Parts: sequence; structure tokens; C-alpha cells
Amino acid sequence: DMESAIGLFEQAVAVSPESDSLLYQLGLYYKDAKYYEKALSTFQKAAGLNPSNSEALFDIAFISYLKKSYADALSALKKAGAANPNDYKIFALAGEIYFKNGRFDEARAEFKKALALDSNISEANYYLGRIFADAKEYKEAIVQFEKAVEADPAKAVHITALAEAHRALKNNDEAVRQYKREIESE
Repeated sequence: DMESAIGLFEQAVAVSPESDSLLYQLGLYYKDAKYYEKALSTFQKAAGLNPSNSEALFDIAFISYLKKSYADALSALKKAGAANPNDYKIFALAGEIYFKNGRFDEARAEFKKALALDSNISEANYYLGRIFADAKEYKEAIVQFEKAVEADPAKAVHITALAEAHRALKNNDEAVRQYKREIESE
């Protein structure tokens, strides 16, 4: 069980406190158990021992994001991106943080970096579509929403966004088809 695994990793870290990989694994167990403060502290120790541990840096960012400590999250993501510029998750999370803070140009740039690494990230495509839709660039929004739906066909919010973009362009038949699809996905 989770508590037993945590206990074993705590013992292993006590024996090898300079092992960033053991600290990182312990942090993952804490995170999975929703012990976010312990996880954050443990990931910070791992990153302190190995500043190029992009996984620990990403998890620092993720927990900071959950705590709405966006500046801390972006700082950790910048370090993680420098350590591993090929991890799309880093750029996708940065994009989401920028988006939620109304920094759409920065969000767009981060989502494009993420999608250049993996074009099938449903959330990155969705948020990029939202940026285009908010700018009334509906044709570009439709392209992104279609990619989001293709990557995650059961996600109703993506289908609804696609339908609304079609409606904005007066593609009423397609809008109705997507709304029906959204209802069927629930």
C-alpha cells in the first residue's frame, strides 16, 4: 500500500540522503498520496542536489501551480525547460499558467513550443484554440479544437468549444453536429 511504500522510501532516503533519485521517488509517493507540502519539500531537496533534475523541477512547478503560486511554478518551469528542452509537459504547463493569468501572447508561445514537441496534447490544442477564439480568429480556433478533440474525443468541453467556433462562423450545420456529438459523449 501507499503508506508502506512511503515508509520504505523514507528509510532508503535516511540511508542515502544525497540520492536525488531516491528523493525524487519519495516525492512522487508523497504527491500521489496528496501530501503536497512534503512532496514539494522533497522535490526541492532533489533539485538542490541535482539542479538538472527536470522531473523534480517539473513537480515543484506542478505543486506550486496547484497552490496557485504561479511565480514559483514559472520559475521552476524555466529551470526545467533549460534542463530538458524536449519535455512538452514543461511548456504545456507554462502555457496553462500564462493563459489562466491572462498573458495570452506568452501562453501562445509556450503552447506552440509544447505542440512542436508533441502535436497530440489535447489541453495545449484546446487552450491555443481558446486564444484564437478570444481573438475572433475562428478558423484557426477550429483547427486547434479539432486537434484537441482528436487527441481526447471524450472531452466534452473540447467538443463544445469546436461547436461554438463553428457557430461563430455561421457554420450552423457543423455546429449542430458537434453539439450532438458533445451530448453523446456525456
